[in-house]
Amino acid sequence: MTSSTSTALDVTTNGAVGTPAQDSRADIAMSVLNNTISVVKHIQNVIPFDIAKGVLSSVTDILTTVKDFVKNRDDFLDLVQQCRRIAGILEQAQSGPSVSDAAVTNAISNLRSSVESIQITVTNKTQDSGGKRLFNVVIDKENVAGWQKQLDSSLQFFIAEMALATNNALAIRNMAETLTAGEAVPDALPSAPTVFFGRSELMDQVSLALLECEHVALIGSGGMGKSSIAAAVLRSDGILKRFNDRRYFVRFDDINPAQITPATFLQRVSRALGIKSSEVEPHTLISRHLSSSETLVVLDNGESFQDSSSGDPQGRIANAVIDFSNIPGVAILLTTRTATIPFACRRINVPTLEETNACA
Repeated sequence: MTSSTSTALDVTTNGAVGTPAQDSRADIAMSVLNNTISVVKHIQNVIPFDIAKGVLSSVTDILTTVKDFVKNRDDFLDLVQQCRRIAGILEQAQSGPSVSDAAVTNAISNLRSSVESIQITVTNKTQDSGGKRLFNVVIDKENVAGWQKQLDSSLQFFIAEMALATNNALAIRNMAETLTAGEAVPDALPSAPTVFFGRSELMDQVSLALLECEHVALIGSGGMGKSSIAAAVLRSDGILKRFNDRRYFVRFDDINPAQITPATFLQRVSRALGIKSSEVEPHTLISRHLSSSETLVVLDNGESFQDSSSGDPQGRIANAVIDFSNIPGVAILLTTRTATIPFACRRINVPTLEETNACA
Protein backbone atom coordinates (compact mmCIF):
# COMPACT_ATOMS: atom_id res chain seq x y z
CA MET A 1 0.00 0.00 0.00
CA THR A 2 1.34 3.45 -0.83
CA SER A 3 1.89 6.10 1.79
CA SER A 4 0.40 8.92 -0.26
CA THR A 5 -2.84 10.50 0.79
CA SER A 6 -5.74 11.69 -1.27
CA THR A 7 -7.01 14.54 0.88
CA ALA A 8 -6.19 18.21 1.14
CA LEU A 9 -3.64 18.03 -1.67
CA ASP A 10 -2.29 21.45 -2.63
CA VAL A 11 -1.12 21.49 -6.24
CA THR A 12 -0.31 25.19 -6.27
CA THR A 13 3.19 26.56 -5.77
CA ASN A 14 4.75 28.79 -3.09
CA GLY A 15 2.41 27.46 -0.42
CA ALA A 16 -0.71 28.94 -2.01
CA VAL A 17 -3.97 27.20 -1.26
CA GLY A 18 -6.04 25.99 -4.19
CA THR A 19 -9.73 26.74 -4.65
CA PRO A 20 -12.25 24.09 -3.47
CA ALA A 21 -12.73 22.98 -7.10
CA GLN A 22 -8.97 22.65 -7.61
CA ASP A 23 -8.59 20.79 -4.34
CA SER A 24 -11.41 18.42 -5.32
CA ARG A 25 -9.82 17.61 -8.69
CA ALA A 26 -6.47 17.18 -6.99
CA ASP A 27 -8.04 14.78 -4.49
CA ILE A 28 -9.58 12.76 -7.31
CA ALA A 29 -6.36 12.68 -9.35
CA MET A 30 -4.28 11.52 -6.40
CA SER A 31 -6.90 8.92 -5.45
CA VAL A 32 -7.05 7.53 -8.98
CA LEU A 33 -3.25 7.44 -9.23
CA ASN A 34 -2.79 5.65 -5.92
CA ASN A 35 -5.59 3.23 -6.71
CA THR A 36 -4.20 2.44 -10.16
CA ILE A 37 -0.66 1.95 -8.89
CA SER A 38 -1.99 -0.52 -6.33
CA VAL A 39 -3.95 -2.47 -8.96
CA VAL A 40 -1.06 -2.54 -11.47
CA LYS A 41 1.37 -3.79 -8.83
CA HIS A 42 -1.08 -6.51 -7.82
CA ILE A 43 -1.46 -7.73 -11.41
CA GLN A 44 2.30 -7.51 -11.96
CA ASN A 45 2.76 -9.94 -9.09
CA VAL A 46 0.32 -12.55 -10.40
CA ILE A 47 0.93 -12.69 -14.16
CA PRO A 48 3.45 -15.36 -15.25
CA PHE A 49 5.19 -13.73 -18.23
CA ASP A 50 8.39 -11.82 -17.43
CA ILE A 51 8.00 -9.50 -20.42
CA ALA A 52 4.51 -8.53 -19.25
CA LYS A 53 5.85 -7.95 -15.74
CA GLY A 54 8.45 -5.62 -17.27
CA VAL A 55 5.76 -3.63 -19.08
CA LEU A 56 3.76 -3.23 -15.87
CA SER A 57 6.91 -2.21 -13.99
CA SER A 58 7.38 0.59 -16.52
CA VAL A 59 3.71 1.54 -16.19
CA THR A 60 4.12 1.75 -12.41
CA ASP A 61 7.16 3.98 -12.84
CA ILE A 62 5.22 6.35 -15.11
CA LEU A 63 2.33 6.61 -12.64
CA THR A 64 4.62 7.06 -9.64
CA THR A 65 6.58 9.80 -11.40
CA VAL A 66 3.37 11.65 -12.26
CA LYS A 67 2.10 11.26 -8.69
CA ASP A 68 5.30 12.48 -7.03
CA PHE A 69 6.69 15.11 -9.39
CA VAL A 70 3.98 16.43 -11.75
CA LYS A 71 1.82 19.40 -10.79
CA ASN A 72 -1.02 19.01 -13.32
CA ARG A 73 -1.88 15.43 -12.31
CA ASP A 74 -5.53 15.90 -13.22
CA ASP A 75 -4.54 16.26 -16.89
CA PHE A 76 -3.30 12.67 -16.73
CA LEU A 77 -6.57 11.03 -15.65
CA ASP A 78 -7.34 9.57 -19.09
CA LEU A 79 -3.78 8.31 -19.47
CA VAL A 80 -3.91 6.78 -15.99
CA GLN A 81 -7.08 4.92 -16.92
CA GLN A 82 -5.36 3.75 -20.09
CA CYS A 83 -2.50 2.38 -17.98
CA ARG A 84 -5.02 0.54 -15.83
CA ARG A 85 -6.57 -0.97 -18.95
CA ILE A 86 -3.13 -2.20 -20.01
CA ALA A 87 -2.83 -4.07 -16.72
CA GLY A 88 -6.33 -5.50 -17.05
CA ILE A 89 -5.75 -6.67 -20.60
CA LEU A 90 -2.43 -8.31 -19.72
CA GLU A 91 -4.09 -10.06 -16.80
CA GLN A 92 -6.91 -11.27 -19.03
CA ALA A 93 -4.46 -12.42 -21.72
CA GLN A 94 -2.56 -14.68 -19.32
CA SER A 95 -5.77 -16.22 -17.97
CA GLY A 96 -7.22 -16.87 -21.44
CA PRO A 97 -6.39 -19.55 -24.01
CA SER A 98 -2.91 -21.09 -23.69
CA VAL A 99 -0.24 -19.27 -25.67
CA SER A 100 3.54 -19.69 -25.91
CA ASP A 101 6.08 -17.29 -24.43
CA ALA A 102 7.32 -16.52 -27.94
CA ALA A 103 3.83 -15.52 -29.07
CA VAL A 104 3.38 -13.25 -26.07
CA THR A 105 6.79 -11.67 -26.68
CA ASN A 106 5.90 -10.95 -30.30
CA ALA A 107 2.46 -9.57 -29.47
CA ILE A 108 3.67 -7.35 -26.64
CA SER A 109 6.77 -5.93 -28.34
CA ASN A 110 5.04 -2.84 -29.74
CA LEU A 111 3.26 -2.15 -26.44
CA ARG A 112 6.51 -2.51 -24.51
CA SER A 113 8.26 -0.03 -26.81
CA SER A 114 5.47 2.52 -26.38
CA VAL A 115 5.37 2.22 -22.61
CA GLU A 116 9.16 2.43 -22.26
CA SER A 117 9.29 5.44 -24.59
CA ILE A 118 6.70 7.27 -22.48
CA GLN A 119 8.50 6.25 -19.30
CA ILE A 120 11.78 7.75 -20.53
CA THR A 121 10.10 10.97 -21.70
CA VAL A 122 8.19 11.50 -18.44
CA THR A 123 11.36 10.85 -16.44
CA ASN A 124 13.36 13.32 -18.54
CA LYS A 125 10.69 16.01 -18.14
CA THR A 126 10.81 15.69 -14.36
CA GLN A 127 14.55 16.07 -13.87
CA ASP A 128 17.18 18.67 -14.71
CA SER A 129 20.21 18.21 -16.92
CA GLY A 130 22.13 16.75 -14.00
CA GLY A 131 19.52 14.09 -13.33
CA LYS A 132 18.11 15.77 -10.20
CA ARG A 133 14.37 15.35 -9.73
CA LEU A 134 12.17 18.44 -10.11
CA PHE A 135 8.89 18.98 -8.29
CA ASN A 136 5.62 20.55 -9.49
CA VAL A 137 6.55 20.03 -13.13
CA VAL A 138 3.84 21.00 -15.64
CA ILE A 139 3.63 18.70 -18.67
CA ASP A 140 1.80 19.96 -21.74
CA LYS A 141 -1.68 18.50 -22.29
CA GLU A 142 -0.89 17.85 -25.95
CA ASN A 143 1.98 15.58 -24.92
CA VAL A 144 -0.32 13.65 -22.60
CA ALA A 145 -2.96 13.27 -25.32
CA GLY A 146 -0.30 12.05 -27.75
CA TRP A 147 0.87 9.41 -25.29
CA GLN A 148 -2.68 8.22 -24.85
CA LYS A 149 -3.13 7.79 -28.61
CA GLN A 150 0.19 5.95 -28.77
CA LEU A 151 -0.95 3.51 -26.09
CA ASP A 152 -4.32 3.08 -27.81
CA SER A 153 -2.62 2.04 -31.03
CA SER A 154 -0.24 -0.33 -29.24
CA LEU A 155 -3.08 -1.95 -27.30
CA GLN A 156 -5.06 -2.55 -30.49
CA PHE A 157 -1.98 -4.19 -32.04
CA PHE A 158 -1.46 -6.38 -28.96
CA ILE A 159 -5.10 -7.50 -28.94
CA ALA A 160 -5.00 -8.42 -32.62
CA GLU A 161 -1.71 -10.32 -32.29
CA MET A 162 -2.94 -12.26 -29.27
CA ALA A 163 -6.11 -13.21 -31.12
CA LEU A 164 -4.02 -14.54 -34.00
CA ALA A 165 -1.71 -16.42 -31.63
CA THR A 166 -4.63 -18.18 -29.93
CA ASN A 167 -6.63 -18.57 -33.15
CA ASN A 168 -9.62 -17.64 -31.03
CA ALA A 169 -12.03 -14.94 -32.15
CA LEU A 170 -13.52 -14.86 -28.66
CA ALA A 171 -10.21 -13.66 -27.25
CA ILE A 172 -10.16 -10.54 -29.37
CA ARG A 173 -13.80 -9.76 -28.54
CA ASN A 174 -13.24 -10.10 -24.79
CA MET A 175 -10.06 -8.03 -24.85
CA ALA A 176 -11.73 -5.36 -26.96
CA GLU A 177 -14.54 -5.14 -24.40
CA THR A 178 -11.96 -4.74 -21.65
CA LEU A 179 -10.22 -2.03 -23.66
CA THR A 180 -13.38 0.02 -24.12
CA ALA A 181 -14.77 -0.56 -20.63
CA GLY A 182 -12.11 1.44 -18.82
CA GLU A 183 -12.39 2.82 -15.30
CA ALA A 184 -14.63 5.50 -13.92
CA VAL A 185 -13.58 8.04 -11.32
CA PRO A 186 -14.52 7.08 -7.75
CA ASP A 187 -17.15 9.19 -5.99
CA ALA A 188 -15.64 12.01 -3.96
CA LEU A 189 -15.62 11.49 -0.22
CA PRO A 190 -17.92 13.70 1.85
CA SER A 191 -16.30 16.58 3.68
CA ALA A 192 -15.62 16.18 7.38
CA PRO A 193 -18.16 18.04 9.55
CA THR A 194 -17.09 21.62 10.25
CA VAL A 195 -18.89 21.61 13.61
CA PHE A 196 -18.65 18.35 15.50
CA PHE A 197 -19.00 18.10 19.27
CA GLY A 198 -19.50 15.26 21.70
CA ARG A 199 -18.61 12.38 19.37
CA SER A 200 -14.85 11.99 19.83
CA GLU A 201 -15.15 8.90 22.04
CA LEU A 202 -17.55 7.28 19.59
CA MET A 203 -15.26 8.12 16.68
CA ASP A 204 -12.30 6.53 18.44
CA GLN A 205 -14.35 3.40 19.10
CA VAL A 206 -15.39 3.10 15.46
CA SER A 207 -11.91 3.87 14.12
CA LEU A 208 -10.23 1.31 16.35
CA ALA A 209 -12.57 -1.45 15.17
CA LEU A 210 -12.11 -0.53 11.50
CA LEU A 211 -8.32 -0.42 11.85
CA GLU A 212 -8.55 -4.04 12.94
CA CYS A 213 -10.63 -4.72 9.79
CA GLU A 214 -13.67 -5.36 11.96
CA HIS A 215 -17.00 -4.37 10.44
CA VAL A 216 -19.05 -1.75 12.27
CA ALA A 217 -22.74 -0.81 12.19
CA LEU A 218 -23.77 2.63 13.50
CA ILE A 219 -27.40 2.22 14.52
CA GLY A 220 -29.75 5.06 15.42
CA SER A 221 -32.82 6.99 14.39
CA GLY A 222 -32.75 9.67 11.70
CA GLY A 223 -30.91 12.90 12.45
CA MET A 224 -28.59 11.41 15.07
CA GLY A 225 -25.46 12.23 13.05
CA LYS A 226 -24.52 8.73 11.87
CA SER A 227 -23.45 9.95 8.43
CA SER A 228 -21.44 12.80 9.96
CA ILE A 229 -19.64 10.35 12.23
CA ALA A 230 -18.84 8.15 9.22
CA ALA A 231 -17.53 11.15 7.24
CA ALA A 232 -15.35 12.25 10.15
CA VAL A 233 -13.99 8.72 10.63
CA LEU A 234 -13.10 8.48 6.92
CA ARG A 235 -10.89 11.56 7.22
CA SER A 236 -9.37 10.77 10.61
CA ASP A 237 -5.58 10.41 10.75
CA GLY A 238 -5.42 6.71 11.63
CA ILE A 239 -7.92 5.69 8.96
CA LEU A 240 -6.22 7.89 6.36
CA LYS A 241 -2.82 6.39 7.14
CA ARG A 242 -4.13 2.81 7.03
CA PHE A 243 -6.41 2.89 3.98
CA ASN A 244 -5.09 5.90 2.01
CA ASP A 245 -6.99 6.15 -1.28
CA ARG A 246 -8.90 2.93 -0.57
CA ARG A 247 -11.66 4.74 1.34
CA TYR A 248 -15.09 4.80 -0.28
CA PHE A 249 -18.47 6.28 0.63
CA VAL A 250 -21.58 4.73 -0.95
CA ARG A 251 -24.69 6.90 -0.62
CA PHE A 252 -28.23 5.55 -0.41
CA ASP A 253 -29.94 8.62 1.07
CA ASP A 254 -31.26 9.89 -2.26
CA ILE A 255 -33.11 6.83 -3.49
CA ASN A 256 -36.51 5.38 -2.62
CA PRO A 257 -36.13 1.95 -0.98
CA ALA A 258 -38.92 0.65 -3.24
CA GLN A 259 -36.73 1.45 -6.25
CA ILE A 260 -33.66 -0.42 -5.02
CA THR A 261 -33.00 -3.75 -6.73
CA PRO A 262 -29.85 -5.90 -6.68
CA ALA A 263 -28.83 -4.24 -9.95
CA THR A 264 -29.21 -0.68 -8.64
CA PHE A 265 -27.42 -1.61 -5.41
CA LEU A 266 -24.41 -3.01 -7.28
CA GLN A 267 -24.47 -0.03 -9.63
CA ARG A 268 -24.22 2.35 -6.67
CA VAL A 269 -21.32 0.43 -5.15
CA SER A 270 -19.52 0.18 -8.51
CA ARG A 271 -19.83 3.91 -9.12
CA ALA A 272 -18.52 4.80 -5.66
CA LEU A 273 -15.53 2.49 -6.13
CA GLY A 274 -14.72 3.91 -9.56
CA ILE A 275 -15.64 0.77 -11.49
CA LYS A 276 -17.09 1.50 -14.90
CA SER A 277 -19.94 -0.69 -16.06
CA SER A 278 -19.18 -3.44 -18.58
CA GLU A 279 -20.53 -6.78 -19.68
CA VAL A 280 -18.67 -8.43 -16.81
CA GLU A 281 -20.99 -9.21 -13.89
CA PRO A 282 -20.68 -6.25 -11.43
CA HIS A 283 -20.58 -8.46 -8.34
CA THR A 284 -17.41 -10.06 -9.74
CA LEU A 285 -15.82 -6.71 -10.62
CA ILE A 286 -16.52 -5.31 -7.16
CA SER A 287 -15.13 -8.41 -5.44
CA ARG A 288 -12.00 -8.28 -7.60
CA HIS A 289 -11.49 -4.61 -6.80
CA LEU A 290 -11.99 -5.10 -3.06
CA SER A 291 -9.58 -8.05 -3.06
CA SER A 292 -6.69 -6.06 -4.54
CA SER A 293 -5.80 -4.13 -1.37
CA GLU A 294 -7.05 -3.22 2.12
CA THR A 295 -10.25 -1.24 1.71
CA LEU A 296 -12.73 0.69 3.85
CA VAL A 297 -16.26 1.01 2.49
CA VAL A 298 -18.99 3.11 4.10
CA LEU A 299 -22.53 2.00 3.22
CA ASP A 300 -24.52 5.06 4.24
CA ASN A 301 -28.25 4.94 5.03
CA GLY A 302 -28.24 1.16 4.87
CA GLU A 303 -31.91 0.97 5.81
CA SER A 304 -32.66 2.02 2.22
CA PHE A 305 -31.42 -1.27 0.76
CA GLN A 306 -32.21 -3.29 3.87
CA ASP A 307 -35.88 -2.34 3.49
CA SER A 308 -36.00 -3.11 -0.25
CA SER A 309 -37.69 -6.49 0.12
CA SER A 310 -40.16 -5.69 -2.68
CA GLY A 311 -37.33 -5.21 -5.17
CA ASP A 312 -35.20 -8.01 -3.75
CA PRO A 313 -37.46 -10.86 -2.62
CA GLN A 314 -34.60 -13.39 -2.78
CA GLY A 315 -32.27 -11.39 -0.55
CA ARG A 316 -29.55 -10.98 -3.18
CA ILE A 317 -28.49 -7.58 -1.81
CA ALA A 318 -27.93 -9.03 1.66
CA ASN A 319 -25.99 -11.92 0.13
CA ALA A 320 -23.81 -9.48 -1.83
CA VAL A 321 -23.02 -7.48 1.30
CA ILE A 322 -22.15 -10.69 3.13
CA ASP A 323 -19.86 -11.74 0.27
CA PHE A 324 -18.06 -8.38 0.29
CA SER A 325 -17.71 -8.47 4.08
CA ASN A 326 -16.00 -11.87 3.87
CA ILE A 327 -13.20 -10.59 1.62
CA PRO A 328 -9.92 -10.43 3.62
CA GLY A 329 -8.69 -6.88 4.22
CA VAL A 330 -12.12 -5.27 3.73
CA ALA A 331 -13.70 -3.21 6.50
CA ILE A 332 -17.33 -2.09 6.17
CA LEU A 333 -18.90 0.78 8.10
CA LEU A 334 -22.70 0.66 7.86
CA THR A 335 -24.95 3.50 9.00
CA THR A 336 -28.55 2.41 9.45
CA ARG A 337 -31.80 3.00 11.29
CA THR A 338 -32.57 -0.70 11.58
CA ALA A 339 -30.98 -3.25 13.88
CA THR A 340 -31.24 -6.02 11.27
CA ILE A 341 -27.68 -6.37 9.96
CA PRO A 342 -26.94 -9.04 7.32
CA PHE A 343 -23.28 -9.59 8.26
CA ALA A 344 -21.27 -10.12 11.43
CA CYS A 345 -20.14 -6.78 12.84
CA ARG A 346 -19.71 -4.66 15.94
CA ARG A 347 -23.03 -2.92 16.61
CA ILE A 348 -22.78 0.57 18.05
CA ASN A 349 -25.92 2.44 19.05
CA VAL A 350 -25.57 6.17 18.41
CA PRO A 351 -26.96 7.97 21.46
CA THR A 352 -28.62 11.34 21.61
CA LEU A 353 -26.12 14.11 22.29
CA GLU A 354 -26.15 15.61 25.73
CA GLU A 355 -27.73 19.04 25.73
CA THR A 356 -24.45 20.86 26.40
CA ASN A 357 -22.80 19.25 23.37
CA ALA A 358 -25.84 19.61 21.14
CA CYS A 359 -25.92 23.34 21.80
CA ALA A 360 -22.18 23.89 21.57
